Amino acid sequence: MTVRIRDKHIARLRAGECSPELGVYLSDLLINCERVSDHCSNVAVSVIQVFRADIGSHDYLSGLKAGRSAEFIERYAAYGQKYRLAAD
Repeated sequence: MTVRIRDKHIARLRAGECSPELGVYLSDLLINCERVSDHCSNVAVSVIQVFRADIGSHDYLSGLKAGRSAEFIERYAAYGQKYRLAAD
């Protein structure tokens, strides 16, 4: 999602619809959103670990991201549609 947002910003810059100064603010905002996302993932894994002591947080997240199970893909698509950007 951050790549799409940055690409759209570059397109706006090329079209003269936006200034480079606003790109700095956008970059800061995207970095902060990524950090919030990372923190949310860490909280979610911690909650899962409370109920399943047999998993390690790093291994769990790596496996989840690498495995892309059918359930993961289905949920990812559903949430991507639900929370998609208005201009998509």
